[in-house]
Amino acid sequence: PYRTVGCVFNHQTFLGNCQPSDAVETCIFDLNDESKWKPMSEEAIKSVCAPGATTSLPPFPPLCASTIDASATSNEIEMQLRLLVSEHRKDLGLTTVWEDQLSYLLSPALASYEFERTTSISAGNEEFQDAIRRAV
Repeated sequence: PYRTVGCVFNHQTFLGNCQPSDAVETCIFDLNDESKWKPMSEEAIKSVCAPGATTSLPPFPPLCASTIDASATSNEIEMQLRLLVSEHRKDLGLTTVWEDQLSYLLSPALASYEFERTTSISAGNEEFQDAIRRAV
């Protein structure tokens, strides 16, 4: 977590903290109070952020639609993983039974975990728990 705040900014405004202390616990975050937050002039911001000011950066390449069929690829990966797990368990002298209904119930949980991992937003956990309760 941040301990100090020296400035705040977005795509239009830059404000410098001019309070006696920049410690988060003592800062007053009334950004309209110019005795606490000094705004940078629009001209200064434009001189730094104007189009063409970042000429050392290459342009972003255009985005193209994926040529991969996500559903087919997902199914293929699942089949390969099942085969590898079954072979590994067979080598250990264990049998493997796949429960398709349970797999169907667990797929939203996997999607939710992947979403949380990539976005840090937790979603869908309640629906998953309800589905498992109904199935068990």
